[in-house]
Amino acid sequence: MTGRKSRDKLSPIQQRRMKPESRSIAAGAHLFLAALCVGTQAASSEIEELNQLSIADLMEMEVTSPGRKAEPRFYSPTAVEILTEEDIRRYGALTLPDTLRIVPGLHVARYIGNGYSVTTRGFSSAAANKMQVMMDGRILYTPLFSGVFWEVQDALLMDLDRIEVIRGPGASLWGANAVNGIISITSKSARETQGALFEGGGGNEELGFGAVRYGGRVGESTFWRVYSKYRYRDEQRLSTGAEAEDFSEHWQSGFRSDSYLREVHQLTLQGDFYLNNFGTLGREDADSRGGNVLGRWTRTYSEESDLQLQLYYDRADRTVPLQYDEERNTVDLDLQHRFPLGERNDLIWGANYRVSSDQTGIDGTYSFEPSERTLQWAGVFLQDEIAVIPERLTLTLGSKFEHNDFSGFEIQPSGRIAVTPWEDQVIWAAVSRAVRAPTRIESDVRFRPVPGAPPVIIQGNPDFESEDLLAYELGYRIRPLDPMTFEISAFYNVYDHLRTLEPTATGVPLTLMNEREGDTYGFESTINYQALEWWRLTGSYSLLREDLEFSSTSLDPTRGTTEANDPRHLGLVRSRLTLPHRIEFDQVIRYVDSLPNPAIPSYFELDLRLAWRPQPGLELSLVGMNLLDSSHPEFNGGSALQPEVERSVYAKVMWLF
Repeated sequence: MTGRKSRDKLSPIQQRRMKPESRSIAAGAHLFLAALCVGTQAASSEIEELNQLSIADLMEMEVTSPGRKAEPRFYSPTAVEILTEEDIRRYGALTLPDTLRIVPGLHVARYIGNGYSVTTRGFSSAAANKMQVMMDGRILYTPLFSGVFWEVQDALLMDLDRIEVIRGPGASLWGANAVNGIISITSKSARETQGALFEGGGGNEELGFGAVRYGGRVGESTFWRVYSKYRYRDEQRLSTGAEAEDFSEHWQSGFRSDSYLREVHQLTLQGDFYLNNFGTLGREDADSRGGNVLGRWTRTYSEESDLQLQLYYDRADRTVPLQYDEERNTVDLDLQHRFPLGERNDLIWGANYRVSSDQTGIDGTYSFEPSERTLQWAGVFLQDEIAVIPERLTLTLGSKFEHNDFSGFEIQPSGRIAVTPWEDQVIWAAVSRAVRAPTRIESDVRFRPVPGAPPVIIQGNPDFESEDLLAYELGYRIRPLDPMTFEISAFYNVYDHLRTLEPTATGVPLTLMNEREGDTYGFESTINYQALEWWRLTGSYSLLREDLEFSSTSLDPTRGTTEANDPRHLGLVRSRLTLPHRIEFDQVIRYVDSLPNPAIPSYFELDLRLAWRPQPGLELSLVGMNLLDSSHPEFNGGSALQPEVERSVYAKVMWLF
């Protein structure tokens, strides 16, 4: 039998999954009772007090990921966007990748269940591998393929302080794989999440979801919180009209504590545990489980000087029947130190060491030889920000020096210059080098059409080289009017040693090689306008052109269809209305151009959110996603039958007390 397991062979947990609607009601009731039991202490931060930033506030808002330090976002010599806690709440999405849909210049495409491609400036694929993604400093990409398993990356979204998205390389500080961009997710300190929170709801696609969180304190200087959440998402629809059998179910719990000692030391300890089940068409259900623990010590000497030491452990266990399974344990140690040198130099340096040990199965269509391997990465970085003309001209020079077990020693330098001719304008330019280091896929993979049996159709290459990028960027930001900001960033990227599949003399197996190169170029523009005190508008447009070529010796039969399937045009319009009687009405129109190969038609989509706060701390909302079509495809991840994203409407209640 090749379909889903018969009911009499299912575990009690799996049997309950056969009735998601009933279980959603039970889960919601359980979470509600748990919320009532955690305490009655009033939350120190109510919904009414959440920031509604003005345009002036946006100019002064600080970012930390571009330079590993806090700096005003408006003057940063980087194409960086921020999703604030207000942006996250008012969009109303339930997952991290769906929340990222409102970031200008970011292409987010769902291709199956909770499987997403998230990219910027090109190279979209089901295994997109040129974005560095971090959560509170913990790296989320897997050394299996340099990408992110988005279906297991989750957080209680109300506990996020911000999401920073950098378009363009950041390898001089963050190392290999920070090639086309960086996504840095930052959660609030436990001091900011005191009291209790309950949220829950459901709809036609998001069949049931809920969460509880409670925060307290120990003494005068230590704060803590704990949370638990659950989500069940229904199957998508195939282009034939049949069910795609790609439901997803996710549980996650976690904690965080922050201690502030003598106002100069901060100790943070946090962790998460998750359990995820998801359907696969024509096969048994897949599952993944794991967790992480992170500790961080920060010593602040002054506004210009601090020292930080961070250590985390991450465990991931993933099984996809008939395809592959993997167990992975990762330990990462990171040190950074910032201090001024004289009156015009702001130096930051650091070092990191990471070790990751895996154990993979040998009886799937994908296997790895050797089946077990321990990998190590080590590196140091140094960056100097030089005030050539204070408050007018700044030069930033830096580089990461890194070693990995696949390609050896890598140097990734960067130079950036920022000119501020007037207070409300900044012009910046940058030249950077970044690499996408090889992984287990490129070096050790074996793909067989029949699990565990010959012949091998695709094989890895121990001599696979790092993919290389030389990037040129130019940007401009201006505040032409008090209620308006505008920015535009242009880029020209030169890639070398891109991945290809090359046949042997007999045709098979195909071997992973580096026989592709080329250029990409384009620009992104964004405008923010406070039309009225209660009406905020945001618009963005992005253009991407790609000119990628194979070497004269390449015989790749795929001709690149497995990577770089990107839209030429991306557009976004957001409108946020804060109406009388504590009513919010938010609208998002998204445009994604057609994808060339595999072909996906272009589409417009509309997302709406209507919320009402009948009393302090209580919010009732109705959210609609993808409202213009009953269903539409966003990406083809290699499936012969294309899953399509369906129209989704769900109701949600959130209570802070």
